[in-house]
Amino acid sequence: RFALARGLGDVYKRQLQLGVYDLLGKKQLMLEESQLMNGKNQLSLDVSVLKNGLYYLRIENEEKQITRKFTVLH
Repeated sequence: RFALARGLGDVYKRQLQLGVYDLLGKKQLMLEESQLMNGKNQLSLDVSVLKNGLYYLRIENEEKQITRKFTVLH
């Protein structure tokens, strides 16, 4: 879960790119570009193709980048 604040600009809907990276910064998954509303959002990922370990989810648009750490355990 993550939030997109209205203070990031006047645009109410945002075009975002979402990617999953390993600890070395290598892209493991690239999700389709998504258009999300400002406010709280929830994202589901199919991590079945990832090995157990620590990863980073990067959410970015032309104004800002947010990175969140998560762990995969099968």
